[in-house]
Amino acid sequence: MKPAKPILYTFVAMLAAPLAAQANDSTPPPPVLVPSPPPRTVLMPPPPPPPLPPVMVAPTARIPSPPPPPALFQVELWGGGEKLWSGQMRLANYAGASFNSTLSEAPEPCPADKSALGTYAPNQSRSLRVAINRRGYAPENPEYTVSASWTRPAGGCEAGGTSSVSFDRPMTIAVGQKQELKGDGGLAVVVTRLK
Repeated sequence: MKPAKPILYTFVAMLAAPLAAQANDSTPPPPVLVPSPPPRTVLMPPPPPPPLPPVMVAPTARIPSPPPPPALFQVELWGGGEKLWSGQMRLANYAGASFNSTLSEAPEPCPADKSALGTYAPNQSRSLRVAINRRGYAPENPEYTVSASWTRPAGGCEAGGTSSVSFDRPMTIAVGQKQELKGDGGLAVVVTRLK
């Protein structure tokens, strides 16, 4: 007759049997499926628009203004109450008009004791000048500049030398009008516009 196993041994054997069977089972546990996160949507800024082509501006053709109409004047130059010159002067396009006259001559004979230079006195000069020029170039602009000068001997034997006066005056004149422009020493210009 076999001796009986102790009760404690039997209980331990019963508990160890399933653990041993589990240890001998080499089958891996099924994998755990973890859901992946949803994809992230990254918003990118839109690309910049392409540069605009350069704008080529054609140069504006310069249209020349029409030249002012011709003008015709009757001009009188006075000095010391005496008419020194008279004539017509024409202005066309942008050109003015002028008159010049110069005379150089020996002085009047004087006694040697009354002349500062005796018989060596220099020549005496006489000159006239009158000019009309347009002020501005607009066709409807009737403005002009009148210039005049007068040079003459200063006096008799005792005086010697020359005396000169001149002036520049603006003038606005229409066709058919007449104007008198005065300066010093009796110098005056009388202008009548004929057309």
